[in-house]
Amino acid sequence: MFEFTRSLSKGLPSSSPGEYLLRIVKETQVLFQSQNVSNVMISDYLRKSLRSFTGASWVEVFFVEESNLLLYKTLQTTKAIPVNEDSLPGYVALSKEPQTVNNASASSFYNSFKVQFHPYVVPAKEIVQASSVACVPITKDGQCRLVLLLFNKLDENSSLCYFSEGDLCMTEALGLWAINHYDIHTYCSDLKKKLNNVKEQVEESTKLMSLGVRAIHRRNSLEKCIKVIQSEFKLTKNSIQQISQVMLCEGVIFHLFIGEVLKPIIALGMDTYDSKVLTTKTAEYSLISSKQILNISELSTEPLWDQEMQMRMKSLLACPIFSPEKEPLGCIEYFRKSTSFSPVDETFASKISEILSSLPRDNFVSSIGDKNTSDRTVGTLFKELNSFAISSHELYDYPRIFAEIRRVINNFLIVDSCAVYFANQISNVFWTQQSENCDELTQPICKDTLFGYVFFKQARVTLPDNVPVSDLSSYDKIGMIQPIISNLTLQPVIGLISVFRPHKEFSQEEQEIIEKISGKVAGLLECLWIYRNEEMHLNTQQTEETQDASPEIRFRIANSRRPHTSIHFLPEEVSELLKSSVSPQIVRSNSIYSLTSVSPTKLGEIKNMLQEMKAKPESALNILSKRLRTLVPSQASKLFIMDPHEQHLIDIANSSLAKPSGLVNLCMQTKEIICIRSGTYQHPQFDKLIDSLGGDSKVQSFLAMPIIVQDRSLGVIAFANASINFGPEELAIAEFVSIIPKDYLSNTNDNIKDIRDAIQVGRRHKMLQQWCKQVFFVANSTLNKILLVKDIMHKLYEAKNFEKLIKSGLEMLCAVINTEQAAVTYEDAGEFIEYLYKKGKIIKKSHLEDQGLLAKSLESGRPVTLESMFGKENIIVIPFVEKKMPRLLIKAYNKRDDTLSYYCSFNKEDEQILNEFATAMSISFVAHDKGESPDSLRQFIKQYASNLNNHALISTIRTASQKLLDCDRATVFIIEGKEMVVKSQGLEKEIPVDFRIPIGKGIIGNVAQTGQTENIRDVYEDPRFDPAMDKKTGYRTSTMLCMPVLDTQGKVIAALQMINKKKGFFDESDEETLVIFCEIISSALQNCSMFMHNITERSRILNILNSIGNYILVFNSEGILDYSNKSIKPLFGITKKIAVKSHYSSWLRENRELVLDITSVMQNPTKRIQKKQQKISSASFKRTRTGPGMTKSLQQSQGSDMYFHYTVASVQTFNKSETVGVVLILEDASALAELSSKLEKMQLEVQSMKSSIYGETSLQKCIQKLGAISKALGDPDTKIHLEDVIKTLKQGNLNTADIMSQMPTVQGYSNKAISEYIGLDTSIHHETFRTEELPRRGSRIMVEVIETSILTDLRDIDLDPFIIEDHFPYIKAMFQDFDLLSQMEINSDSLMNFSKLVKEHYGVWDNPFHNFYHGFNVLHATYMLLSSTQAGTFFSANEIFALFIAAFCHDLEHPGRNNTFEINRGSHLALIYNDKSVLENHHSAVTFKILQNEKCNLIEKFNVDAKKSFRKLVVASILGTDMAKHVEEITTMSSRFKDIEETPLKNSDLEGLACILIHSADLSHPCKKYDQYQKWSKKVCDEFTLQFQEEISLGLPPTEIMKDLDRPEVYYASEFGFLKFVIRPLWDCLNLWLNPHINQYIENLNENIEKYQKLKEIHPKPS
Repeated sequence: MFEFTRSLSKGLPSSSPGEYLLRIVKETQVLFQSQNVSNVMISDYLRKSLRSFTGASWVEVFFVEESNLLLYKTLQTTKAIPVNEDSLPGYVALSKEPQTVNNASASSFYNSFKVQFHPYVVPAKEIVQASSVACVPITKDGQCRLVLLLFNKLDENSSLCYFSEGDLCMTEALGLWAINHYDIHTYCSDLKKKLNNVKEQVEESTKLMSLGVRAIHRRNSLEKCIKVIQSEFKLTKNSIQQISQVMLCEGVIFHLFIGEVLKPIIALGMDTYDSKVLTTKTAEYSLISSKQILNISELSTEPLWDQEMQMRMKSLLACPIFSPEKEPLGCIEYFRKSTSFSPVDETFASKISEILSSLPRDNFVSSIGDKNTSDRTVGTLFKELNSFAISSHELYDYPRIFAEIRRVINNFLIVDSCAVYFANQISNVFWTQQSENCDELTQPICKDTLFGYVFFKQARVTLPDNVPVSDLSSYDKIGMIQPIISNLTLQPVIGLISVFRPHKEFSQEEQEIIEKISGKVAGLLECLWIYRNEEMHLNTQQTEETQDASPEIRFRIANSRRPHTSIHFLPEEVSELLKSSVSPQIVRSNSIYSLTSVSPTKLGEIKNMLQEMKAKPESALNILSKRLRTLVPSQASKLFIMDPHEQHLIDIANSSLAKPSGLVNLCMQTKEIICIRSGTYQHPQFDKLIDSLGGDSKVQSFLAMPIIVQDRSLGVIAFANASINFGPEELAIAEFVSIIPKDYLSNTNDNIKDIRDAIQVGRRHKMLQQWCKQVFFVANSTLNKILLVKDIMHKLYEAKNFEKLIKSGLEMLCAVINTEQAAVTYEDAGEFIEYLYKKGKIIKKSHLEDQGLLAKSLESGRPVTLESMFGKENIIVIPFVEKKMPRLLIKAYNKRDDTLSYYCSFNKEDEQILNEFATAMSISFVAHDKGESPDSLRQFIKQYASNLNNHALISTIRTASQKLLDCDRATVFIIEGKEMVVKSQGLEKEIPVDFRIPIGKGIIGNVAQTGQTENIRDVYEDPRFDPAMDKKTGYRTSTMLCMPVLDTQGKVIAALQMINKKKGFFDESDEETLVIFCEIISSALQNCSMFMHNITERSRILNILNSIGNYILVFNSEGILDYSNKSIKPLFGITKKIAVKSHYSSWLRENRELVLDITSVMQNPTKRIQKKQQKISSASFKRTRTGPGMTKSLQQSQGSDMYFHYTVASVQTFNKSETVGVVLILEDASALAELSSKLEKMQLEVQSMKSSIYGETSLQKCIQKLGAISKALGDPDTKIHLEDVIKTLKQGNLNTADIMSQMPTVQGYSNKAISEYIGLDTSIHHETFRTEELPRRGSRIMVEVIETSILTDLRDIDLDPFIIEDHFPYIKAMFQDFDLLSQMEINSDSLMNFSKLVKEHYGVWDNPFHNFYHGFNVLHATYMLLSSTQAGTFFSANEIFALFIAAFCHDLEHPGRNNTFEINRGSHLALIYNDKSVLENHHSAVTFKILQNEKCNLIEKFNVDAKKSFRKLVVASILGTDMAKHVEEITTMSSRFKDIEETPLKNSDLEGLACILIHSADLSHPCKKYDQYQKWSKKVCDEFTLQFQEEISLGLPPTEIMKDLDRPEVYYASEFGFLKFVIRPLWDCLNLWLNPHINQYIENLNENIEKYQKLKEIHPKPS
């Protein structure tokens, strides 16, 4: 290493290893930046680097290639040598060991080599004598790759010296660096080649596929051409257009042979339409001379072609046309501009000529010379045949096609919503179908819509680009619409892909990806189009009707005109019942066997049966079912009727359901008779469950007749095992009998309907019962998980045992990913050790059955998922393999879905969570081995504990309602305030989590507002429906059923939205089912909400109690220990495990008085006992030295006594009707005393801190003092409190209310926590320092970061409100600096709305002084006084919030006149407020009027008591700004401040302190620097002058001090008096409390008084 400390080459300064490495990297950049790294480049780099870093004067680089050493770009005569001992480089390559020669000329070793290499001198390029030589092999993976030969090292003085070990190391390092880079470059180059090869293969395969598509398209175009010509039965320009499509040509001329002359009559795509020019010799030659096809590949060299013709074409194909009589009819010529015609083209031309030869000569319609012969004219039929249009009724699985395209897009792009549309260029619409159970969604193609714009522009559009369309607001701000382009169709855009997301614009790379995907989709659509069966026809009626409407109206109309596609069971009614006898008409109409073969006996049976059925129509089908076996003698027979609503077969005989399958189903599907006379049970489609018809399963003969109505199979009559065989008579009877049920399947017959309805109702009730049971099961599971998580978090930092912490982590993992078991497996000395969490226990084991699987997963480093292995339903194994980290695996078993109904596969999200857990476990194993805290695992547990919620319950409710009502989509909206929130997504994940809708908006919003059910058959007919989501996602909503979920008070707590009934519409039975379900889930939701609230409150109370270090013991009503917050062994000498098995009196017997107290409270639940300084004895205390959980006071010598304060109280139910136990709370008296003393000292230290407005030096000193105190403290709890203080101060947040308000006396804090837990009255305890009346809320973990520049401005007492453009960031920052937005649960929007309204109300009167700027200035002054002085330590967060509101709003709607003016004038305000603090009362009233506005109600989440306290303090503070109370306030508070040392401030001082603080802030502008104060002073004078003038004009008593303020002598005298006799006494009073923190204010005030005194003396009043 010493070689790095000095220079090794001439002229280089001494460098450190880091500098050497930096130089190496910089020089290597040339290699990295090069696209092609060659051996020559490697040689040049190594020569230059080695000369620089080793001092070698010459370097040669040998490359090992196929047992040879090769030199590149060298002066050596020998450029290739074998790897052997003939040369030094060859010898080193063989031995793979470096060699150095210090004196080459005298070295026998060096001179023994046959092949010698020499050093050269540059630039002369002459050979010099070798002095020192170093030869270093560069080996990688055991193979020698390079040999580096170095000559003649020079030192700093350019003197020859020897190569050292450091030089060899440097040489090897540089060689390895170079060869590794070369290998990386080679590997990347190979990958690029492979990638390019794959790309070429994909492109070639695409071309081949495209070639096939085009070939098929051309064949289809020929068929279309035939269709066009046959439909018109003449040759027109439309026909020629289609012909040109077939021939793939740019131009066509048709010549008609008239009067022995060829005359051009139709032309297309030519440069001219002059008939003289279009007359060609080639056509005449082909028709008359050769009488065969003429194919000219190059017109420029064809002698028959007139080169002067004005037609720029390359090739020509002329095809003669002869009539059936072989008479010349004409000739058609085809032209191409760039390619030639092939023999295949000649074949197509011949086919066309054959078609045209059948047309009469008069049917060739001339178009040359016609004024309307523009090439742009397109016939209707031509457009229909060549426009892209695929019918949604084609037999394609469209939903799957759309889903697969979306899946591909989602694999490459992160988007919020994705939709794929096909174009219907005939109907002029885009359409899509997102689900099998929803209709297609239609988007009209119009130029003023986004999709229409892309269609006509034929180019991609990315948002937020400015697009000139009128429906842009319907989509997200960021999106991309990519057209799908094809050149096979008349219009190239055949579809669209639309993707949207809320954030981050789409990059160029993403745009290229979507363009490539669209190209592949285009190939797919071309295939679908070419192979379509249904022809589309142009319909312009709808376009004409809606072309003047807005895009939104057009969209609604396009999607509301089509009926819902769900199948409805509406069988055709028959005109009359079958006659009592069989008529010949029936025989003929139903094509049955001739009944002449039926015996008279059978005919008589049939007649009797028909008469009986006619007499009892209500049981007609039952009669038929029973007679079947007698009519067709067989072992078994059945009459099955299809219930298409449920897709089941109804067995009429016993009203049971059967699944369509086997031969019965085959009969229905094919609609044909099935007659098998032997071996039926061996038939491949035989299903014994249904085809045996309830008889012997070994069926030999079988007969099935379909019941067909209007070409639909509605049932089957089946017979099994004929008595003899199924002959002609049996077939004839069976076929005739199959006609009979038609009449009885009509809607007028209630028999089958009653059966079906009964089955449906029974099935639905059973499903309802099952899903309700599942909902409550999931609810209980969810609550158990939440309770488990709370308990885990409660004990998270108490667990010292690493295995217990692993158990907690695995418990959390199972709860998060919904698995039954989880395990962590690690390697130890080649053996796998596993911690398995199973049924609440942690099991450690080795010799695992899946050891082979684990080893394979670790080796591959990839996750493994298995199904039904090792006795588990599903398994996932996640390996963790990182260098220098423990290798381990995480396993999870038996994952269930959110509804807990079935096992499901692990998803990517699960893999991500498991990977995070694996990382946390690996880091924690390392920490544990080092004896450190496994914080990484704890952090994982904390992170996912905060994310657990009741979403699984909501997901189950959604799934259950979806299944119960058999609909396509369902959404559960939960009411939160004035909004409805989607807490859990469906499988489609189109509605984002936390999607919100205001109550009252839309259909579902109206349901939440009114509490009434809405059942809508077509939402597009309802004006309340907002189709924006449909347009965004491509999913069409048709039918909708919305229902509220009500609590026990009739209040809406949730709403269910059911979308698109799969078959038909939502009916009354659906509503009845959903009503029952809503009642049931209401209980589940309310119970879950109540439980979560209670468990959160329980956790909060326990955290409060545990934070102060108490012992908390809870005994149940039987006297058994039920709960303890920590180990009781150090205190009572008994473990908790033993204590929970026996009565408290047995193990507390040594503390007789305590036992008596507990017993007393047990017997008298209303009794509460509090005692201080009670001695606690332990049965085994004398044998115990120390306990791990003992406080310092417990860790005393054996003779020391333990003294505790304790409280005993009963634990009752919420309604206090039943006592469930006793709680015992013990506080270590000695520890409390010590902690209290330390906190008092710390408070004194904090109080002595100076404000930050004096600079950071004093603050730094204070932080250092606090650090010293922290180090001296032994108690960990106190240390934590103090470290939080230091952290806050270092962050620069000077809102010291957060410091002091959390530091009451220990006893006071303890009693407050106890009172919250058991309701004790602790008001008897006196506190020197106030505690908060309401607990601080902790809705967020971290306070939002405040901009540094704003904080800097706010901490300047001379902040000028007039130069600030936007005041809101400053207002928000003041609230944030005290964490008020978080603690009061106020969002930024509400605060902004509040600020805007305050500004509006300040602007009611255009006042020079009393305006918004003054309100902002007083708010800022209040903020400064609270944040930079000890004033902030007195007020709680709620009180500081009230002071801020009072300061900001204290002069709202100030008229610019004082109270005296209002009273003298007898104004409306003076009359309302009885001449007492008129304006101040009005300001207060306006403040609370603003707070009532729902958009800016900052106290909305306050409880009743908090609102009362808030209002009381705000009103008192604003009324305190009345100047009439000025002297009184100063007198009272001066007296109080002087007694503050003897009598510390108390709760009773609250209002007085608030009033003096706000009053001082109101009059703080005189305490600014002179230039600032002068601005404010002028504005006050302007306002006073206006009042004086109005008083004179109204005849009111004038205010003399407002007179002549425009005169300098009057103004300066008035200001001097105001400052000295009004302002200074006020601030002197405040200084008694806040000295020295407001010194800057006092200094500024004194300077202003001095200046105005001088100005007054300069401008004296005239005597």
